[in-house]
Amino acid sequence: MRATDGMDQAMHLMKRFAGFCLLLGLAGLAQAAVPDIPAAESPCVKLPRPDRWLSAGDADTGRAVPLVSSHRGALSLAPENTLWAYRYALAYEVALIEVDVRQTADRRFVAFHDSDLAAKSNGEGRLEDLTYDQARALNVADYPPWKGSVYDPSQMASLEEVLELARATGHGIEFDMKFMLDSQPTADLAGFAAIVNRYPEVLRRSIINLPPPAAQLGKALIPEGRFIYNLLFEEPPALLYGLARQASVFGSDLAKFSREKIAAIHDGCGLVMPHSYDAGREREGEQILLARSLGADGVQTNQPALARALLVGPVATALVPGTTPSSVCLVNRDNGLGLPQKTLRVRKTDGSTLEVRTELAGCAELPMPLSQADILFDGDASAAPAERRLPDADPDPFSFGVRTGVAAGSWAVSQAIEPLGYTIPTRIRAGTGTEYSLGCTQDNWTAAQGTISPGTTICVRHSAAGSPNTLRKTSLQIGKTVGYFTTRTEAP
Repeated sequence: MRATDGMDQAMHLMKRFAGFCLLLGLAGLAQAAVPDIPAAESPCVKLPRPDRWLSAGDADTGRAVPLVSSHRGALSLAPENTLWAYRYALAYEVALIEVDVRQTADRRFVAFHDSDLAAKSNGEGRLEDLTYDQARALNVADYPPWKGSVYDPSQMASLEEVLELARATGHGIEFDMKFMLDSQPTADLAGFAAIVNRYPEVLRRSIINLPPPAAQLGKALIPEGRFIYNLLFEEPPALLYGLARQASVFGSDLAKFSREKIAAIHDGCGLVMPHSYDAGREREGEQILLARSLGADGVQTNQPALARALLVGPVATALVPGTTPSSVCLVNRDNGLGLPQKTLRVRKTDGSTLEVRTELAGCAELPMPLSQADILFDGDASAAPAERRLPDADPDPFSFGVRTGVAAGSWAVSQAIEPLGYTIPTRIRAGTGTEYSLGCTQDNWTAAQGTISPGTTICVRHSAAGSPNTLRKTSLQIGKTVGYFTTRTEAP
């Protein structure tokens, strides 16, 4: 599937489900700061309605700011469970990055999904048989499609690195405790707790996936921990209502959820975050919207850009200089994290254009210095447009208009305009008999040379002709562009 297919799919689905999105109040929703996840033990003031657990009728409305977890990071943009994959997911402002936590032979913790190293690294055997240093020396980009890419080689992320990233960005983590779920004999839950307890603010935004027998021990070892319960069988709504006093979030395959189960979980003040990827990549957009239509609070996704497009709308972006004179980077404007696999248009000084694609860190290398081209990102369903233009001191052609019926010999003031097309503060020169006002206030008229900045309004005035039915035309120069103001005095 092409990288652009996901955005094409998003645009198609957004049109198809526009009425649904408006019904839920999702269209145009601004992304808020990632809120804490309520602890399961927190007081729940919601009045339960057991009748809806049998027949819910209309679905619940999920959380206004969707709870989205990016499965193994942005695994279609970078090797899974690497810092690059996590950064790219956070560039789309997901609430959580899902991290597969494994334990090394010397009881350190790293991010890796499979126990078998050969699956997605250049190593062999079981990860838990290696020391931390041995595991970190492996290349976890040694598999298609990442082998030979800009991410080859990539290092296995440590638990501490992931926690620091979450703290720095103000987001949370979904800890998938592989070392506990696989019943590793030397599993050191206390050692894991000792590390994560140093990040209480991250824990309040995070969830921990532990098997039910270990969850109670986890609660004792990690006081600020929030936990997820993954549906295992056909749990009845009444049981899920009770489990909401133990788990803050409920996950698993979307097919295991119904309106009735979601209503019961919500009555217990729990949150619902099913998988959206189990039906396959091509259907993930439909699954995201289906989850929300059932009342889910969010999803765990393989495609954070698609989830962002469908549930919230595009992130704000900016184009910033890269690390070389000829590189430029497309980043999330608010957190500075790069957006890869986006097409930028490069407009050279001779007017010709070419296209480049962003890669590592959202950056692209240009065939000329950044100082010799305008860079434009047209935007898509997941990322808003951005532009970086060459310094330009000359605005587009402008005019202050024409006024008629002016009293002879009186001061005539033009309409207010905002000159466009220039990008840096620019010199103003008033023509003979012209005065101007920046901001169009009545107390700062001047004929002296000055400077105007982009986004500023300006007015001019001159003394009208002393004879009736007579034209007078004066000028104002901004940069190299000259604009005119014309008046005609009233007829006799």
